Amino acid sequence: KNKNKIYLNHYNFFKNDDKFIKWLGFYSQKKNIKLNILGKTVKYSKLEEEYFKKILKNNKFTYIPNSEKRKTYETLGKYKYIFAIESTLAIENLVKYGRTGFFFNRPNIFPISSRRFGGMEKLKPKGPFWTTGNSTNEFIRVFNFVTESSAKVWNKTVNNYKNEVMVYDPGNKKFLNIIKNVIKN
Repeated sequence: KNKNKIYLNHYNFFKNDDKFIKWLGFYSQKKNIKLNILGKTVKYSKLEEEYFKKILKNNKFTYIPNSEKRKTYETLGKYKYIFAIESTLAIENLVKYGRTGFFFNRPNIFPISSRRFGGMEKLKPKGPFWTTGNSTNEFIRVFNFVTESSAKVWNKTVNNYKNEVMVYDPGNKKFLNIIKNVIKN
């Protein structure tokens, strides 16, 4: 329920995910890019894998289950392109200049809309590597920018947005300095 008293059930929240996943499977295959899916849940990993198998019937993909032993950042670093609907992990990949695209196709009502890439930072609903659209043209536009832009264009574009969405601090040096100062005092 949001401030306008619009009620969303589970189905309405996730209803566009299937469309995006099907499209991503199709377009990855068309572009000869292997599709790998990084699982999110530990407890329901098998159900999650079955969900993707059901949607991606005719598309080959590799499901990478989540586990307490999985080294998620190392796993993510093995892939050239990352696509997400919403994910702080994907944002972390982006600010390290990882080729990352965001396809937020969930209901465009507050507070859900604030979960999209750049929503909290008041970025426009569409940008070079993200969209809130649910059309094939928008999917293709973002996908192609992520996979086809030159390194120079990609890095320059990411530089325009990265500090707005998340400051990258290798080794959490700034945070650790704050903690050390708090402990001293």
